[in-house]
Amino acid sequence: MTSVGFLIIALGVLLARQAVKGRATNLPEDTRDFLLAFFTGDNTALAEVASRTGEGVHTDPDAPPPDIGTGSSALLDTAVRLGNAASGGYVWGATGPDSYDCSGLVWAAAKDIGVYSGNRFTTSTFRSVASGWATETNSPAVGDIVVWPGKHMGIVAGSDRYYSARSTKKGIGYATLTGDNNYFGISPEYWRVTSNG
Repeated sequence: MTSVGFLIIALGVLLARQAVKGRATNLPEDTRDFLLAFFTGDNTALAEVASRTGEGVHTDPDAPPPDIGTGSSALLDTAVRLGNAASGGYVWGATGPDSYDCSGLVWAAAKDIGVYSGNRFTTSTFRSVASGWATETNSPAVGDIVVWPGKHMGIVAGSDRYYSARSTKKGIGYATLTGDNNYFGISPEYWRVTSNG
């Protein structure tokens, strides 16, 4: 079988799997990420794309659905808008508008919607500046901030998804929380925006 034949079959299997796993609306994103990972030989990224699930789809049919709460999606919507407009993608230390790093994107989104007006924070300093405008929570909801202290951060986008400026290679987009919990080797903290800071 030729490489092109293998690619067509693999892509067809992926698209069928994604539709069954509740990601029909995410097929363009998943196809793009799959092709990029395939052509760059990034097996970790291929596995990540192939493990994605949509909202409300659970691997254990007997388990109750995870509670993603009722958090506001304003922070998420703003981060996605800023991320989509960032022509330069991920750049370490960047706060926009052309490029962002993970904390720079969250900071810019929080500032843009008016919930935070303080100095630029990082994954290491977030906890110290969150007081007064965000509260730690054990029941993450869409729009909550997810932080792996000292390592990475983003905004919860679903029961196992979040949006962030990921890396130079992965760019700005969605990822799975479970996949990155394993990658970073620590459990994240979740913070809910409660008022203007």
